[in-house]
Amino acid sequence: MKSHSTLRSFLATLATLAATLGTLIAPLGARAAAAPLTELFPQTGHSVSFGFKQFFDSRGGVQIFGYPTTEEIKENGWTVQYFQRARFEYHPEFAGTPYEVELGLLGDLTAPHPFPKATATGQGRFYPQTSHNLSGPFLTFFNAHGGLDIFGYPTSEPFAMNGFTVQYFQRARMELHGSQVELGLLGDEYRAKLAGQGGAPPAGGQPSIRVAIYGSGDAPGAPANTVNIGADGPFTVANTAGASLLSGNAGQTLTISASNPSSYTLALNGKTVTSSSPVRVSPLGSTLLKELNLPAWEDDFRGVLEADYSTQSNKLWVVNELGMEDYVKGIGEETEGDPPEAYKAFAVAYRGYALSTQQRHKADPNWKEPFDLGSSSVYVAPYTGANQIYTGEHRETLGPDLTQGEQATWGQVVTYNGKVAVTPYFSHSDGHTRGWQQVWGGTAHPWLISVADPDSNGEALLGHGVGMPLQSTIKRAAAGWTYQHILQYFYTGVQITKLY
Repeated sequence: MKSHSTLRSFLATLATLAATLGTLIAPLGARAAAAPLTELFPQTGHSVSFGFKQFFDSRGGVQIFGYPTTEEIKENGWTVQYFQRARFEYHPEFAGTPYEVELGLLGDLTAPHPFPKATATGQGRFYPQTSHNLSGPFLTFFNAHGGLDIFGYPTSEPFAMNGFTVQYFQRARMELHGSQVELGLLGDEYRAKLAGQGGAPPAGGQPSIRVAIYGSGDAPGAPANTVNIGADGPFTVANTAGASLLSGNAGQTLTISASNPSSYTLALNGKTVTSSSPVRVSPLGSTLLKELNLPAWEDDFRGVLEADYSTQSNKLWVVNELGMEDYVKGIGEETEGDPPEAYKAFAVAYRGYALSTQQRHKADPNWKEPFDLGSSSVYVAPYTGANQIYTGEHRETLGPDLTQGEQATWGQVVTYNGKVAVTPYFSHSDGHTRGWQQVWGGTAHPWLISVADPDSNGEALLGHGVGMPLQSTIKRAAAGWTYQHILQYFYTGVQITKLY
């Protein structure tokens, strides 16, 4: 979607006329020989040149777009270049107009889900094109840094995300850090998403999830308040305030120390820097990041790793932030070689359990940890909340079965009365499952009641007994049951809903 399309068409017509008269400004490539213009940014090892550099310099530079993270590349037939917060696109059809270089629609491509439309509040400015309001510091920033041409229309109202007030636009995400507005690292986030999915993302957005994978001091002999992060390729280091801190490469170790939430010390390649806010390590290209305090067989992760000190648990955590689908295919609750319908049922249950836990924690004012749930391992002690056995990219190396189940059920969850239902599961039953209240008390969950499980008659209960037994899921899939039938048997009165 292009803003001011009528004006652009008019300008493009003028440009064509100017070309006929011999006065058209040369396109990007032709200008290169006449006026070399290149700047190398050692922070990321990439350069900005010619028309992209002119756009970069005149629209706010590093403060607005961050550092370049690629050179100019071809993507879907277009010449583009990625920056930490944006994607520049060269549009030769608008040569000689202000729209020769535009920003890609990364806000639309990275938004966690479609946002509900709003009505005019009477404050600030209302955009009927997307039915969203813009006011306060976000409106001030919008007006000061290019408005519609840079950011596009707002696509959400302001809301809380990862501890900040944010608002999505077609081309950006604004974040309020104290009294300062910063742009989110959408360039990094979108490239990580592409890398994690092996190419272009499937249709439809996906929510992200934040998973605690390591608590400082939990590995044998590891010091408290210190974590170590590595990678198998290039990576960048920034903080949650948007400031670029360091960059690294394969085989290098980034050490991060913190004993309170406002003082972080980073050491990489002989260089030491500090930060007053949590530290985010972002992969470049197909890089996998590593939490080096974990065992080598399970230390590789897709997405971003964030070091965040929690006053709730008085611990420096490493949090893996990634797309929900990448998370699902990293859950290691089962082996390879079972019927495909079983892996589809597993994927839907895993996804729903994670998403419902995330929603519950976000709605809980007492939940103050910097993550949504934890990996079920000794490396996240003493956290004992909702866990899943998440082993990162390691699970994918065991075989394709779970990934195929995840892809076949992309975005599907179990719902009850139109809401995402928590979907606990366990190893195997003793002839019947247990109800939620029978095991955990509290408020009843009508879809989690005891049901007969004749596939496990005569066996001992292994696990808590609530919800879907994995062993019986495999047996029923082998007997020809579909994943929908399996899920609707063990979770009573539910629907299977494609959420995104």
